[in-house]
Amino acid sequence: MAPSGLLRDGSDPVEGIFSDKDTRKFLPPGNLRRLFGLQNDAESDQYLELIISAHEAPFYLDFCTTEELRAFIRKFTGWRDITMLQRTMLRAFVPDSELTPVHFDQMYLRAGPPTSLTAWVPIGDVSLEAGGLMYSEKSTDFGHRTEAKFGRNAGSLTDEERVSAFNENMNDGGFLSRDTVAYGKGEDRKWLITEYEDGDVIFHDPFLVHASCKNKGS
Repeated sequence: MAPSGLLRDGSDPVEGIFSDKDTRKFLPPGNLRRLFGLQNDAESDQYLELIISAHEAPFYLDFCTTEELRAFIRKFTGWRDITMLQRTMLRAFVPDSELTPVHFDQMYLRAGPPTSLTAWVPIGDVSLEAGGLMYSEKSTDFGHRTEAKFGRNAGSLTDEERVSAFNENMNDGGFLSRDTVAYGKGEDRKWLITEYEDGDVIFHDPFLVHASCKNKGS
């Protein structure tokens, strides 16, 4: 990531010290870049290219196929056969950058049955201030109700539109809300946060509502 200007000049990449440049340059791939009108910026374009290409790097592919993780999933779920969907995302949220908006994972996997299990793996320690994930308390029921509502409103959509998280029933950007505080109050659900350590893994029910915290670290 160093060529993109993400890391501070002269710093050890392992330390992950941010360069303090405009945070909008380092938005992840996705609709937020369009919403922010991010284009024609050489550093940002290079960051986007690097973060996408990292998903095919040997170190990342090896990480995703860690046998210990698969063995735990078999034991946890009782599943005998496991298929890893080609739907992995590597993300780095710099200080004061835009959050991952409120969503549940099935919104982006409508083409398949609601039987997936997502593993969120922090790469390194994440303090309360460093932008880990937060979870809406006991929210799988709301995820089910929301998805059922989307289904009822999809009568006029084509098959392709129906399975898309970006159809006309969704907020612009394909998420439930960009305001986590207002969403929590509106649904009368607490947001649960914690610190994470290297080696932690958090598993998501496909209807569990979650979002990222803002990174207030350095």
